[in-house]
Amino acid sequence: MTILKRPWLIVGMAVLLVASSFVGRVVYVWWHIPEAYAAWDAGDTLLWYMQR
Repeated sequence: MTILKRPWLIVGMAVLLVASSFVGRVVYVWWHIPEAYAAWDAGDTLLWYMQR
């Protein structure tokens, strides 16, 4: 491997790492959206019950 190719390989790996981290976060949030809405609805239901 020549000296000129090595920095580009390091930069490419860094970009790949950042991109995969971003995609991983998006997938994580996408999978947990239903749980967030379920918790929100449960909280609203509890508040309605306690007000009555």
